[in-house]
Amino acid sequence: MSKRKYYTKSQIIEYWFSDEGFERMFKCHKDLACRLEYDIPHCFACQRTMIDLDNKQKYGNLKNTSKNWDIKSNLEKCHIIPLALGGDDHPSNLVLLCKECHKLNPNTDDEDLYWLWMKGVEDSYSADVKNFKQAFKNFKIDGDYYMIYYAEIQKIIHTILQDESQFLVVPNAGSLSMYGASPNFTPILSVTAKAIKKHKELQSSSGQLSLF
Repeated sequence: MSKRKYYTKSQIIEYWFSDEGFERMFKCHKDLACRLEYDIPHCFACQRTMIDLDNKQKYGNLKNTSKNWDIKSNLEKCHIIPLALGGDDHPSNLVLLCKECHKLNPNTDDEDLYWLWMKGVEDSYSADVKNFKQAFKNFKIDGDYYMIYYAEIQKIIHTILQDESQFLVVPNAGSLSMYGASPNFTPILSVTAKAIKKHKELQSSSGQLSLF
């Protein structure tokens, strides 16, 4: 049995940006060919960015280089054709997926079916919007009321976060800084729902908001 050869994530990206790799990718999955970033690590399937590009203290000044893909992240190497079905470890048979997509990717010796699966994966932005709308619906948030009293409700939210922040997982919740996993909108929306409820109670009892 021959020894397996190790390739870095940046080497995999360099293959897909080579003439051969790009032509093949464009033929198999045009959308991916158009959106794949040379210097921003993200899942080939769901497109979620896998490092916090704003965290300069942790990553320093990222440059326009494939080496950014080698930064420790939630990305995993994935075989298009598994070794057990005749595939190899060459970059031409490897893509980079987040852990969630890697769990769901198919085991097949038919490369066309693999690309068909990848093209069907919901992109991260659409999934995040759907999750946000569902969380919004779960808490029965009155969007119209929120917009009418936006400034006053925001003050209540600020007070709640100051008073209860030690008990709430709210930093970056639902923001684009939640790299490597789907944003969790539940914490901040629960605070929003609580603030709207409190505002309605104050309006009902006094007819005027006078806490601040």
